[in-house]
Amino acid sequence: MFAFLLKKISQNPEIQWQDLSPEKQKSVKLILWIFVFVHISLIIGMMPFFYLSYRGAPLHFPVFLAVTLMIIGAPKSIQIYRNRIQKILASKNHPLE
Repeated sequence: MFAFLLKKISQNPEIQWQDLSPEKQKSVKLILWIFVFVHISLIIGMMPFFYLSYRGAPLHFPVFLAVTLMIIGAPKSIQIYRNRIQKILASKNHPLE
């Protein structure tokens, strides 16, 4: 899972998880877990709105607004994580020191 996410987020198909030092693996793994947790939390947080909208509650505008903000914010969010991972990969020593 981490190797797949690392290749996708860093946009470097040549990178191998095994080539990273243990310190970099730990740092990248932390960033990737935060990325996954934040996006799963956003999806779970939207579920009550989708359910209430499905049941006929007049929540069309809040759901539309939330989905629009998620669509607009997703590329920026991915770029933030991508920049952080690229800094970790480019550093010569442990990046969290």
